Amino acid sequence: DIQEQARSQYPFYCESGISDQVYEAVIGIITILYDLSLSFGTLAAFIIPLNRLKKFCYENKEEFDSNTPRYQKLLYMGYKYQNLAVVACISTSVWLLLLIIDQQLIAEIWGSIDFIVHIVVLMLMTEYYP
Repeated sequence: DIQEQARSQYPFYCESGISDQVYEAVIGIITILYDLSLSFGTLAAFIIPLNRLKKFCYENKEEFDSNTPRYQKLLYMGYKYQNLAVVACISTSVWLLLLIIDQQLIAEIWGSIDFIVHIVVLMLMTEYYP
């Protein structure tokens, strides 16, 4: 037994008393919460500035009408990035949901699809793709 060997070889061996299953569950929950918070934080990082820009354009209609192409491009890019961030967030949330409900095979397949979705989203965020 590994624990018996550790007790005999190391005089100040500390046994946590936590089983490996509990340890893995806690690490898994922390990882899932971290990933979800980053996904929704990224989503908020696109939605909040876009809403501020829309509010600014609505409040300053005179200036907005005179500089239409500039603000239209800003709004277009904002909506584009927001939609791409939503797609990435939904893809990651589905993958995490599959992990939570313990659908291991489907989660592994979806994990590879999620990886590809994120690559495509990053590619579409460049200015080469309208």
